[in-house]
Amino acid sequence: MLKRTVVFLCGVGAMLIAIHGLAADPFTIAPPASWVDIQKDVPVAGPAAAHTDENTRVILVDDQVNVAQSEHYHRMIKEVLTASGVQDEGQVNLDFDPSYQQLTIHDVFIRRGTNILERLDKDKIRVIQQERDLDMNIYNGEVSAVLFLEDLRVGDRIEYSYTVRGDNPIFGGRYIHDFYIQWSVPVGYERFRLLWPAGRALGIRNHGTAIAPVIHENGAVKEYLWELHDVAAVSEEDSLPDWYNPYAWVQFSEFSSWKEVSDWAVPLYPRPTDLGADLREKIAGWQQQYPQAEGRIAAALAFVQDEIRYLGIEVGPNSHQPNRPGLVASRRFGDCKDKAYLFCSILQAMDIDACEVLVGTDTRRTIGDWLPSPFAFNHVVARVEADGRVYWLDPTESHQGGPLNDRYFPDYSYCLLVRPGTTALTAIPRQRGGWPKIVIQETFAVHGRKDAAELTVTTRAEGEEADWLRESIADQRRAELQKNYLNFYANFYPKIKSAGALEVTDHREQNLVEIVEHYRIEEFWTLSDDKRNYECEFYPQNIRNRFTEPTTTLRSMPLEIDHPCHQIVRTEVILPEEWPVKEKDEHLRNVAAQLDVRRQVEKNVFRMEYDYQTRTNVVMPEAMPQYVKSVAQMKEALGYSLTWENLDRPKGGEDVHAADSKVNWKIIAIVGGVVILLGGLFAVAVIVGIIIYFSRRKRP
Repeated sequence: MLKRTVVFLCGVGAMLIAIHGLAADPFTIAPPASWVDIQKDVPVAGPAAAHTDENTRVILVDDQVNVAQSEHYHRMIKEVLTASGVQDEGQVNLDFDPSYQQLTIHDVFIRRGTNILERLDKDKIRVIQQERDLDMNIYNGEVSAVLFLEDLRVGDRIEYSYTVRGDNPIFGGRYIHDFYIQWSVPVGYERFRLLWPAGRALGIRNHGTAIAPVIHENGAVKEYLWELHDVAAVSEEDSLPDWYNPYAWVQFSEFSSWKEVSDWAVPLYPRPTDLGADLREKIAGWQQQYPQAEGRIAAALAFVQDEIRYLGIEVGPNSHQPNRPGLVASRRFGDCKDKAYLFCSILQAMDIDACEVLVGTDTRRTIGDWLPSPFAFNHVVARVEADGRVYWLDPTESHQGGPLNDRYFPDYSYCLLVRPGTTALTAIPRQRGGWPKIVIQETFAVHGRKDAAELTVTTRAEGEEADWLRESIADQRRAELQKNYLNFYANFYPKIKSAGALEVTDHREQNLVEIVEHYRIEEFWTLSDDKRNYECEFYPQNIRNRFTEPTTTLRSMPLEIDHPCHQIVRTEVILPEEWPVKEKDEHLRNVAAQLDVRRQVEKNVFRMEYDYQTRTNVVMPEAMPQYVKSVAQMKEALGYSLTWENLDRPKGGEDVHAADSKVNWKIIAIVGGVVILLGGLFAVAVIVGIIIYFSRRKRP
């Protein structure tokens, strides 16, 4: 842990030093450039009272881009409507990447009635490195110039404008951009103005809108102007698929084809000439140890996945340009492009056909709607071909197991191969290998009403579930893992205790992980509120947790389903006696999932099985009514309770003392006196009948 922290601090420290060294002042204060068209009279839609459900009213969003000068001007006007709005809008954040951009702040002021209160003070602006992607181990070097607004009140209008100059050099001067015409809040007036060199071709594509610009030509410059009034807010629904964008937007790209995108990407991944002595030694060892290509591929993949930790320092051009494979191998960290480049370079050094592959985790099947653009991709994986077989592999995954042809690979739908000669997107066949499956076997040994029960749980994870469980085990101390498992069952059985150490068996070659848990449950039978029965319940919460239930059921947007998903819970209850249980087979199915329920009893053994599988990764709005109804039926089909009559319940509202049913010797002694007084065979028969009656355990 200490070593990891030191590396982390060194990496971040290096970035901070580099950023600080770019300029003594990372920003300047100056008026806008002459090409900027400043809107004098901003249209205002309706009185503020019409927006009382918002904390802040957005009056103006004005973006202007001069492509020839690589400048982007931005102006914003907001009105604060509530005290919460004062809290939310109390600071101005201006983001830029100092490795290739310069920030010029033009103005910041508060308009209060007819008064204009200046708030732009250079000495009060702080430049901070927020690193919003730290949770994903990505450091992109972006900073924010932050100004805290003093004396901000309800009813004030905040106005500010600034210009960012400079484009990422990794794109070679090509223009790639977009702008959204819808926000999560209403916008009174929105404008996007683009000054474009007349001699350059520009691709423009609408997504979710039919809006068209007004075009003016002025010599060497072509002006595109989009203007929108009273833009309604988008109410984003819950659980949306990654590929679905509810906001309308306009895309720009100077790449005319996917071939041009591939031609741009290929030079970023040259075949390395120096992998380093240590890596060369590893490669030689793998070649000697594994005579077949599959073994060499698996060894190289395990090295990159498990020994090269995921960490991306994506400052400037390194947002898309990978680091040298030898450097990545020696420092033992890299992001997706670094790890894919290293993996493919290792295989190429062993004369195995491998190439990097650009995929979009959030574009997937919708990528065909995009203009060709590097921004269509946010992840890099690998395609490998050996011995007549094609493998799609992700070097960023860790703790994967199983044979190469049975590794889980998501359904990215389409990709761009980073290799010379690529002219179009490539469809990725749906990979069936490594699909997740979990089988949970619960065995309850149930005894008397006051006796403790024993529970043994065996969890068998396969495919992607085994990968995930293996990683989870590696990331936690065994005691912590056991505590988490115990607390899961404590939600149902408060008096549960661990009855043995957690048993973990990992069959990585087959990609199977098995965990065995042992518990003892005191007060397993609980007395019902009316004191009539003892009860116990069995509920497959693991199955219930896999149901996707939307917060918004009357939807206009698709619902994402966790797919593929396959989980089976088998519960076996060994009872002290034979038990009357109603057997049942039930099969429930909807557009996205299916649930099979089976209950069987054989003498004193009661078995339940719940088999849940998803069938697709999305439910479209028109199918939601049937889906919601079906999920409710699935929930009703889960769980089962057993009851045991409380024979010790006294009559007439007396205090009840729950106790296990036993022979009552005091009553037998009293009845024995009756025998002496009455004598005879009849009395003996009565005694025998009473003993049998009080000795029998009854239940409905």
